[in-house]
Amino acid sequence: AVKEQLDSGTYDLMLLDFQLDSGSGVELLAELRRQNVPLPKHGVIMCSGFADEEVKKECLAAGCVG
Repeated sequence: AVKEQLDSGTYDLMLLDFQLDSGSGVELLAELRRQNVPLPKHGVIMCSGFADEEVKKECLAAGCVG
């Protein structure tokens, strides 16, 4: 569903949650990159209720901007 939404238009920013029903936002972002889906021009922001430095590092390593 996300890929189809991204293919249907251009977006300035993507907001993902770290923990999704179907996996993690990091996994989703990695899958979108593998499929060469064009990402928003201003990047991806990952939200999380986890106050954990490792979660932050994982998100930044995946290419998130904040």
